[in-house]
Amino acid sequence: MENSLFLDSSLFASIFKINLSKALLLFGVAFFLFGLLPRWLFPQRYAGAGLEKSISNILYMLVFFELMVPLMIQLGIFSLFSLLAVMVGVKLLFLRLLEKQKITDLLEKSRDRALIAIFNFLDDPRGSIEKIKRDTFHAFYDFLLRQTKTLPNRLFLLALAAILLYYLGYRCFISMSNPLPDTSQFVEWVANLQKGILYADNKTAGADFYGLSIFIFILQIFTNIDSLILFNIYPLLLIAFLLLGVYFVSKRFALSWKVAAWSVMIYGLVLVGSPLNDYLLPPFHSTTNPEIIHFLFFKLYTLPKEWLGGVTGPGYTPYLRYFSGMAYEFASAFFLLNLYYLIHALQTGGRTKDLINYSLTLLLVFIFHGGGAIALSIPSILIALHAFVSKKLSWSLLKKGLLAIGAAAIFGNGWMLSVLKYGIPQDFGAAAPFLDRLFGTKQAMENIVATGIEEVTVSYLTPLHFYLFIVIILLFFLARINKKGFYFASFLLVPLGTFFIYFSENLGFFKLIYQDRAAEYLLLSLVPVVACGIKLLFYPLQRVFPKLYRILFLPLSFAALSFILLFLPHYKDSPQLMRSIDPLNYSPISWMLYTIKKEHKPYSWTVVSFIEEYPQVLGHGYFINTQEFIARYDPIESKLPAQRIFIFVEDIPHTPHLSSEWYYRWREQITDNLKAWIALYSSTHRNIRLCKKSTFVSVYEIDNTKERR
Repeated sequence: MENSLFLDSSLFASIFKINLSKALLLFGVAFFLFGLLPRWLFPQRYAGAGLEKSISNILYMLVFFELMVPLMIQLGIFSLFSLLAVMVGVKLLFLRLLEKQKITDLLEKSRDRALIAIFNFLDDPRGSIEKIKRDTFHAFYDFLLRQTKTLPNRLFLLALAAILLYYLGYRCFISMSNPLPDTSQFVEWVANLQKGILYADNKTAGADFYGLSIFIFILQIFTNIDSLILFNIYPLLLIAFLLLGVYFVSKRFALSWKVAAWSVMIYGLVLVGSPLNDYLLPPFHSTTNPEIIHFLFFKLYTLPKEWLGGVTGPGYTPYLRYFSGMAYEFASAFFLLNLYYLIHALQTGGRTKDLINYSLTLLLVFIFHGGGAIALSIPSILIALHAFVSKKLSWSLLKKGLLAIGAAAIFGNGWMLSVLKYGIPQDFGAAAPFLDRLFGTKQAMENIVATGIEEVTVSYLTPLHFYLFIVIILLFFLARINKKGFYFASFLLVPLGTFFIYFSENLGFFKLIYQDRAAEYLLLSLVPVVACGIKLLFYPLQRVFPKLYRILFLPLSFAALSFILLFLPHYKDSPQLMRSIDPLNYSPISWMLYTIKKEHKPYSWTVVSFIEEYPQVLGHGYFINTQEFIARYDPIESKLPAQRIFIFVEDIPHTPHLSSEWYYRWREQITDNLKAWIALYSSTHRNIRLCKKSTFVSVYEIDNTKERR
């Protein structure tokens, strides 16, 4: 039976309602934490203006949390109050050092303002409230007057953002189960952080990046959203920031918000959200005997045509991993921003604002997942060489750039301290396979032993890839003609560098990143190419009929959006997504656990279930694996240790469609044994009852507080 048939659609509406309400709360808290709070906490001298100011403040706050919280946890001094105290201390430090204000004078002014406000309110409470309402109304009215000319455009952007979030994050709204096996280790890590443990001996992966876990930990502290829900909806913040970065970079590259809006629409709904991306992300496979083809003066490896029937491309993988909110994908959200600030710093001679944001984005890449720095390496080198040839890279700027890179590498790799405790990981994984080869890890040795010869993982090359390569080269030389030739042409080096990374083994080089991880960077790198195409599409109308262009832009935009939504295929409606809704366990189990948490006090209950539910119980109750429970406790004679036990029974054993499916081969037999255990226990005890049931899951409650034999 297909896993897609195991979906309990009767719960979709209830789960959607809860997840949507919590998502709105999450966005509200995130707006305060990363939008409003940093404007008060940090100096805004180098934050820029408009949208750039918002992005700068997000970077400031992320870096603050990712550096300060792990340090406080490791020192054993972390709490919400101590974190707030540190924020106040940081604010006073900035005021004293940068703005040269006396702290005593500042405190006296703050005290006087607070006292005056309190006395005015006590003197005339009703008048004070009316004044607040009146001032708020006038401010809102003035805002509407200022926005009248741009209101339709802003409504279009708002509608586009909502549609993109819905299509790319659809699963976040309709499921409560873990989207990927890796999610469980982040749940475990956040639970350890709640106990004040940064490097835990029971950590699944030992030495690993803790950036994502710290981020979720902060969200949980300030939102108090249950982990069952939070771990399904926090990827919406990743998707929102990713799209914000794509829009910002496209706008700065094309010098037009209209082009940027179309770019982010095509990127989100076509490049990432549609199976049409299979044309750009072809099938790949490992082989010791690749086919050789010729292109210009080069010989290239490719996948033999006869293999195409048995392999698939990685087109769905970016979509899957973005709505799952993996650490590698968080790092990719800074990819375009980092390269933009590198290009802009070189263009302007190293402005402080650009160097700061370049260093911060690189630091966050290292913090969330250092594998993202590999994807940045080749495009960054090409841009630096381009700057050198264009005489934009001075010795002074080079020293500043190296200092920014060094600071980011040092402060962004605090997770490597765990290597001192756990040693080098046995497998660096798909994000950095060349490190397996460099360090001779267990995975690298297994690959060689299995084949006796080193394999190459090559993609199937099509004419589209060659045409796209030629188009990018032509656009690069066309951009060089412009007055700001270096600036515009440098953006077109991004897809060239990413092509090299993605097709490195096709070119005969060693593997830098596996294709299913490099896919999202390849799609991001094509954003400047998409922006160029849109710019050229609109250019004749904009130059010849500028007024008509302004009038027709919104109707054309809505028409294009409607066409994409109605006539193009989307992963949101695909069978792949159906298999990704409950890939590890049933959402009804998570739903029932959520209700149990609400109905009972923490640590007053124990759950008996398969291991997939263990991270969902962490921090709330006790857990016993099904196999261990059956083996340890006799249903007739044994005295059960807990006062209240909830036994989860899968009426139809779950069959995951993942690489770990082999480990589930005895699930049906274990479920039958559990049903037999319940039947025997029920025959001799009267304190067991069926308390919850869905289409595929039954939950039995054993209440030892009123046991009767």
